[in-house]
Amino acid sequence: DPVTRKQIRYALPAQAGAMLQVVVDKDQNIDFSIIWGAFFGKLEATSRKLHMYPTPTPDNGIYGLDVDRDGNMWGAGWQKGTISKWDAKTEAVTEYKVPSAWGQIRRICVDSKGIVWGSAYNTGILVRLDPATGKMTDYKIPVAGAQPYDAWPDAADNIWTADHVHSAIVKLDPRANRWTFYPMPQPNQSLPKFEVAADNTLWFGSRGVPVIAAVHFYPNGYTPENLPLP
Repeated sequence: DPVTRKQIRYALPAQAGAMLQVVVDKDQNIDFSIIWGAFFGKLEATSRKLHMYPTPTPDNGIYGLDVDRDGNMWGAGWQKGTISKWDAKTEAVTEYKVPSAWGQIRRICVDSKGIVWGSAYNTGILVRLDPATGKMTDYKIPVAGAQPYDAWPDAADNIWTADHVHSAIVKLDPRANRWTFYPMPQPNQSLPKFEVAADNTLWFGSRGVPVIAAVHFYPNGYTPENLPLP
């Protein structure tokens, strides 16, 4: 609690493994993913009851997590190359095999239209999944050796990722199949997960570089609506 500074801890079952990501759903439940042990999890907002939901593939590893408008959880099946869904109505987990990925779907997101996106780290591809049809579409990053770590939509449903091989932030406009690259100032910069803020700017960290910095990126430059922070 930021006011009282009191901490309340909710212990997971010992066999659950390592928690990787936490998100809040439409009902203020706390949803989370387990990478070693391959579980979706939920902490109920009111009762504080804990629920664990294993994936059909026991060693799949849920690396990244997002929640859609209906409260379904979507996870990146890191070890087996899947996009996995926990259904809010049935509480069942379904796995969608990504043909172009041999493991390491690192992160995942759901855009404003309910389309699911995943980052195929080993193959340099962003994967689009239409939940209504199950159809998958590949968007290959047009540079050799690219390794997309994240996948995150902005307000216009452009998909942003980070390619640490080329020390660049990368934007995909899926409507035009157009890629835009924004090189980072420091070479060999490993770009981990980032977030798109409400004002459509990006925040992310850095690692593996001489100067470790938090980065606030303005895709459209400084504007009257998006002035540099003091």
